[in-house]
Amino acid sequence: DVEVYLTHEYDDYVPTPVPQVSDKYEVMINICSLWRQGSHFGWEAVSAYEDKETYLGFYDEGNPEVSDWEIKFLAEHGYDFEHFCWYYNSDTFKNGIKEPRMGFALHDGYMNAKYSDMVKFAIMWENWGAGNVTKDIFLNEIWPYWCEWYFSDSRYMTINNKPVMTIYRHPKFIEHMGGVEAAKEVINFMREDIKKLGYDGMIILGTSSGSLSENIEAEAIGIDGFVAYHFGEAAYNPEHQFNSLNAAYDNGHTPFFPSVGVGFNDIGWTETR
Repeated sequence: DVEVYLTHEYDDYVPTPVPQVSDKYEVMINICSLWRQGSHFGWEAVSAYEDKETYLGFYDEGNPEVSDWEIKFLAEHGYDFEHFCWYYNSDTFKNGIKEPRMGFALHDGYMNAKYSDMVKFAIMWENWGAGNVTKDIFLNEIWPYWCEWYFSDSRYMTINNKPVMTIYRHPKFIEHMGGVEAAKEVINFMREDIKKLGYDGMIILGTSSGSLSENIEAEAIGIDGFVAYHFGEAAYNPEHQFNSLNAAYDNGHTPFFPSVGVGFNDIGWTETR
């Protein structure tokens, strides 16, 4: 589709961000863009609960101006990149990929934002509910789509000329690819094929709470390291954060990157706190 807009930049448009840059660390923020009216469950899944209203209220991340405000907040507080959940869309995959599921924040918002070059982006394949993905679908449809839409974009996050991406659940990845050896072959393929775009390989992360069994399995297929997507419902508690991180480091296997969560409250879905 081709969409054409007449745009106006008003006097009160988002002021130009003044980034706070550090060469010592790369800081990312997880972005799970589920909430948009008319998409998924919409805001009405949570608007009935006063304690669930966000500090900034309800807003549309598919709007480039909204994305520019987010970019301003992030850039001015030291964030280097947004780490977007990427969802398989089984409806559009039947005849090739047209767009991902719930991709509005990245595709409609961030990619059209005025200041998007000030905070980079990366994708996390949220593969838990990826349905009937197979190795063939991944190699012939998903991977080419990522290369065309994301890894070819100058705003994509790289470290040492290697794009950074995350596979949400590597056990599910192993299942979809057809076993440990097949998953390892696909990981190796990704690292080699990406060089066609001028890169020197890839940094492929997983998400984990840091258990030893997950570490060993991830090492077997070539995962470079772990981040914690969140540390569960109790993650609002600093002591819980410290204990969870220390437990992950004590395993002494796959590198685990420091991760901070704010808790996880899904009352809008479960109706329980």
